[in-house]
Amino acid sequence: MISERLAVIDDRGQIDVWVVDDDDQSRLVTTAALQEESIIRDAVGFPSAEEALEVLRYTQSPPDIIFLDIVLPGMNGLDAIRHFKQASSVPSVAVITGFNSEENLLKALRQDALAYLVKPLTIEKLNAAVRDIQDNLVHIDKEAVRILTESVEARMKSGREYGLTVKEREILHLIRAGLSDESIAERLIMSPGTLRKHLEHIHQKLGVHDRAGVILKIFKENLI
Repeated sequence: MISERLAVIDDRGQIDVWVVDDDDQSRLVTTAALQEESIIRDAVGFPSAEEALEVLRYTQSPPDIIFLDIVLPGMNGLDAIRHFKQASSVPSVAVITGFNSEENLLKALRQDALAYLVKPLTIEKLNAAVRDIQDNLVHIDKEAVRILTESVEARMKSGREYGLTVKEREILHLIRAGLSDESIAERLIMSPGTLRKHLEHIHQKLGVHDRAGVILKIFKENLI
């Protein structure tokens, strides 16, 4: 469906774009910047996902790309992606946000967003996203890439520094999930005594003395 939509964009030359952003100033600036680009035939703004979805249901001129803010009144942008994807004429979605986080980035990509842009937006950012979407490429701007890279590196660094084994990391996953020691032993098919040995090694490696210390370490340092 997405590839068919992109083929239509390329054949037609110019494209129509919507901007869904409740910040009036940001929305006006973004639509005005897009309209300056020769590839954009029209850029229309909406203050909420609900309003854009309502128009999308009845319009005879659906957008090719929707720039969708995450933080919106009512339905947020991440939840709205699914509804836009259910439209008869499926637009490509580019997520925009002023709050850069790995969690939001991954949620957007899991829902088939084709771009992730961090405010403040520039015409260079917008144009690069449009071009990549036309080429059927996922576009993630450099600020988001930096956050993702730092997060991955922190996890890898933590695992290497503490020398955790595969089994010990598996135990940490289950502790983070809230399982009791008894449930962890049952899940991993090991005796309570064997689990206690693993926990002793984990405590020694992490420099903590109890389960509470382990949990604090997991969340404070993004161990898993």
